Amino acid sequence: NNLGVQTQIVAGAKAFVGTCGSIAWLAPRLGVDTSALFVDPKWLHSHLAVAMRGYHKLGAGRFSVADLRAVDPRL
Repeated sequence: NNLGVQTQIVAGAKAFVGTCGSIAWLAPRLGVDTSALFVDPKWLHSHLAVAMRGYHKLGAGRFSVADLRAVDPRL
């Protein structure tokens, strides 16, 4: 039931910011504009292209990603 609770919370949000993961991929489908953060693009690029096309065709919430690899973790 945890995923159901999370889905309800995100569905009622004005926007979602989180790591590239399960909820970040779901939020646009719920009509919520989403900013997703990542540091390892190993598996992301193929998913990202498919998701962007799908969200556009569905009229879903806006979806953008931010690559944080250039951010120095010691700061």
